[in-house]
Amino acid sequence: LARLVAGQIVECEERGLDKYKRVLGICRVGGLDVNGEIVRHGLAWAFVRYSKSYVDVEAAARAAR
Repeated sequence: LARLVAGQIVECEERGLDKYKRVLGICRVGGLDVNGEIVRHGLAWAFVRYSKSYVDVEAAARAAR
């Protein structure tokens, strides 16, 4: 993640709050969806309680092991 965003501007769009009042959102660097990238690399999972956006990305990551 550090290498992905190093020296670049990260823009995050707030999409709401979780049950603990933490901000939920989508972050991008140079148009690249950072959230999707960390799921794709197996560093995070799709938390379907709040969004189903990354379910397919997670499935592909799991299939690729």
